[in-house]
Amino acid sequence: MAGYIGNKISSSTSLTAVVDEFTSTGATTYTLSQSPLNIQQIQVSAGGLVQHQSSYSVSGTTLTLTGVPTGQKVLVRHFG
Repeated sequence: MAGYIGNKISSSTSLTAVVDEFTSTGATTYTLSQSPLNIQQIQVSAGGLVQHQSSYSVSGTTLTLTGVPTGQKVLVRHFG
């Protein structure tokens, strides 16, 4: 017997994913659409590679990330 075990998501609950997308211009700072509570609430990828949390920092809505070549896509996924 196949089935789902767990709590159902109520129809009044809306889940939205926030993803900020940038194209690198060689700059080191990016302005996020919202301020994460802490660094664990975002995931940063540059050029398709997920970046380790030690390679970037966040202060308010400012993400600081160095070493991204011009023209590379930078994606920031917000969790929570």
